[in-house]
Amino acid sequence: MKRLLIISNNVLSTTNNNGKTILSFIEGAEGLEVAQLYFSGELPRVRGYRYFQISDKDIIRGLVSPSKRGREKQATAAAADADDFSIRGRVGRNDLTLMIRDMLWNNKWESPVLKQWLEAFSPDAILFVAGDALFAYPICNAIRDKFQARLTVYVTDDYIMPRTGEPFLHRMRRERIRKYLESTVTRADCFYTISGLMHDEYLREMKAESFIAVNFPDDLFIPDRREPEQTVLTYTGSVYYGRAKILGEIAKILKRRNEQDPGTRAILRIYCNRTPDDEQMREMIIDGGSEYGGSLHREELKQTLNESTLLVFAESFEQEQIEKTKYSLSTKVPEYLSVGRPILAIGPEGIGSIEYLKDVSFCINDIRELEERILHVLASGQDFEEKGKAAREKYLKNHNKKEQQRAFLHHVTGEDEPE
Repeated sequence: MKRLLIISNNVLSTTNNNGKTILSFIEGAEGLEVAQLYFSGELPRVRGYRYFQISDKDIIRGLVSPSKRGREKQATAAAADADDFSIRGRVGRNDLTLMIRDMLWNNKWESPVLKQWLEAFSPDAILFVAGDALFAYPICNAIRDKFQARLTVYVTDDYIMPRTGEPFLHRMRRERIRKYLESTVTRADCFYTISGLMHDEYLREMKAESFIAVNFPDDLFIPDRREPEQTVLTYTGSVYYGRAKILGEIAKILKRRNEQDPGTRAILRIYCNRTPDDEQMREMIIDGGSEYGGSLHREELKQTLNESTLLVFAESFEQEQIEKTKYSLSTKVPEYLSVGRPILAIGPEGIGSIEYLKDVSFCINDIRELEERILHVLASGQDFEEKGKAAREKYLKNHNKKEQQRAFLHHVTGEDEPE
């Protein structure tokens, strides 16, 4: 049985984006023993795997006693989202605090208890989810060298491409991330990116060929689902990167429409795993146009999506936010496709998720056309069945979980090549 060690910031999860994506790669796989080393205060909820947690608080404690640097964790169904101090969470996320965090972690992550845990597991292969935490790269490389394990690097978000008007500290840190990433990819046996756009750009920039992997979701389609009694637009996912503002614009349009024609009321329902901050709530929750429904567990998500009229996908039109989301492919995309409901995709051209959805959705690429296009879609109801069918067909063609997982694990472990 192969032993796979996952190294990432986020713990495996059935709800939170990165954790959910990683879980989809390994969930239900046979002949594979999995452990995870992660660097946040999240508590594991998914049973069946081994966990070791090192958080910012552990690193601070470890300045006095190395034995305080992390601990083995057991998954419990009652675990909260987080139980620990986070430098980024307490003092804010910016280039300065991230640099301070990296300095605190630098060469101060090792401990007897982690060494014992790693040696007991002795990984054959490593899946490293690379991000903007500089300290994670030397940790990954040290473990890889110690166990001579096969290494796969996976990038889910872009942290290396230039940003418009970026401050000096941001540029300096971005260039360091790029150097660490390039060095680690050079040593890796396999490289994965999350979208076609990222694949092409990273190949051009780093001369590194990669495979593409997005979330391998379960099929969320319910054959005997009921139709909603009113027009329900549903958005699930994070509201960062300017998405709250777009959702608010949709809600304002629905509010005006409902006031003019109360007999055909439409409502936007928004669900987030992490509670939005006060500003985001003010932006997106409009009385008479939108409602906030909190977080959804897996079965609740499935039921909610199937009982919706339209599934909403939204990205910001602001240049700063475009640069942050351009190369990603949201975990929501394959989930939405699987449901077979029509998708309303709002965002500028050239963003990975929007480009992927444009041929099977009602796609709005110009913010100036937002109200006219939304009202037209709702008034006519045309092509709802056709768009839902097209989305479903794309899911069945491109997102066969069993086949995707089999190919992915072949590349990660180097064994069991698909026929």
